[in-house]
This record gives sequence, C-alpha cells and structure tokens, in this order.
Amino acid sequence: MQARPGESDEEYAYRLSLAESNGGRGNGSQRQRRPAPASSSSSQQRYYGGRDRDGRYRDNYDYNQQQQQQYRGRYQDDGDYDPPSSPSKSSSDVTCCERCTSCISLWGLHFINVFDSVIGVMILVISLILFTNLGDRSGNFTNAWLAYTCLGLGVMLITVAAFSAMGVSCTCCRCSAVLSGYLAMAVGLICFVLFVIFLAMKPLILEYFEKDGEALGLSDTDIKLTEAWYMVIDIGLFVVSVLELIRFMASVNFYELSHKVDNEGTVSERSPLVYGEGV
Repeated sequence: MQARPGESDEEYAYRLSLAESNGGRGNGSQRQRRPAPASSSSSQQRYYGGRDRDGRYRDNYDYNQQQQQQYRGRYQDDGDYDPPSSPSKSSSDVTCCERCTSCISLWGLHFINVFDSVIGVMILVISLILFTNLGDRSGNFTNAWLAYTCLGLGVMLITVAAFSAMGVSCTCCRCSAVLSGYLAMAVGLICFVLFVIFLAMKPLILEYFEKDGEALGLSDTDIKLTEAWYMVIDIGLFVVSVLELIRFMASVNFYELSHKVDNEGTVSERSPLVYGEGV
C-alpha cells in the first residue's frame, strides 16, 4: 500500500492497520511501506515495521492510563477516593520506651494505692477515736474540727486509691485513673498546707493541744503521743503530698499510653506485668 499525497503518518498507519485486519484484501498484497524521512529515528522505523507489537500495546497503555486518571479525578471531586498509601509504621505501635514507661507507671500506681489505703484507714481510725471521745460534743464543729478533718482526709485518700485501682485494672475505666490524679492533687495540696502550718506553728499548736486537747477529744495519753510523734506526723504529711504529686503525673502518663497499650494485639498476647490485666 502506497502513501497518498499529503497523507500524514498517522493516517497512513491507520489505513495500513485496516488493510491488515481485513486479511490483505484490496491492495493489501501490494502494500508498500512509506519511506521514513531522513530525520526519523530507529524507534520510528521500528514502529512502522512492527506496528502490531509496539503501536497497539502503546495505544492500550495510554488508554488505560487515561481511564485511571478519569476515575481518580471523579472520586477525588466527590471526596470518596482514597489513594493507596505506602506501607508505613502505624502510629499506634508501642515502642520499647513507652512499654517501659507504662510498666513503671502501672506498678508505681499500685504501690501508691496500697500506701494511701493504709494511711487512709489509719486516719479514719483516729477520727473515730476522736468522735468517740467527744461523745455528745461531736456535733459542735468548734470542738470536732480535728475529727472532721481527719475523717475527710481519710475518705479522700481511700477514694483516690479506689479510683486509681479501678483505672489501672479495668480497660473500660481508664478515665478513672485521670480522675484519681486530679483528686490526688487536691489531697496533696491539703497535706502540704497542713505540713507548712504544723512546721511553722509548732509551739502554738502544742500549747493549744495541752490547753484545749480535752475539748478536741484528745486524752492525756493522746496529747503526749502527739508531742512525741509531732515531727514524724509533720514529715508524713509532706511525704503524702509528694506521693500525690507523683500519682498525678503517673496517672496522666498511664492514661495517655493506655490507648496504645490496649489496642496492641489480643488480651492473650499481652503481658499482665505491663498491661495490668489480672493484677
């Protein structure tokens, strides 16, 4: 097949493909190749010489690319197309450092819970002894302020320990660990204020206990024990305030890591030592 005068290369290639698809009818048996221009490259010659192999496959590839671009553009406009992302490390993976921090926070909270529970029970016992010694005067806050203070402080310590234990032991109650942390800050602030008052006003407080100790529900033995253990009690208030501050930081840190910890694998694949399950 000869090229027509003024015919472009694309038109000639198209007529040539039609002639071949018709099984060589017409002028197919006498077709001739158009001589390539002097500036044509070897790739152009290969295109016309092996058109079925190169040209057809190239057209199919271009068509598929065009269809993919149209599909992508249509769904991107609707906001429903999510291009495939390259595999990367998930942000929820727990690192070794986070695992160690979670373990320290967990067992630190367990230790503080036991300490606060013991101290809280001791303070509650003291408040009950004071109420018993006051008798009918327990309704008068002027005389029973010390008993009510001990009662409130003991209840707060036990409540904080209970919320914290529930938060570290139950995966569905992690938020209670944060609540216990904020309650612990209130308890720590009260203990620190009492520590400063007892330290700065030691002579006045001891004199007040000697004069009005009986009105507060303190016996002579209680007053002597208070004088002997005064500094120990004062230092104990400071220790409690520091531990409550540590509890707050540990509770917040444990709550932040608990989301990653709880979502890593199944329960059977997790260690109770790190995740606090069944402790």
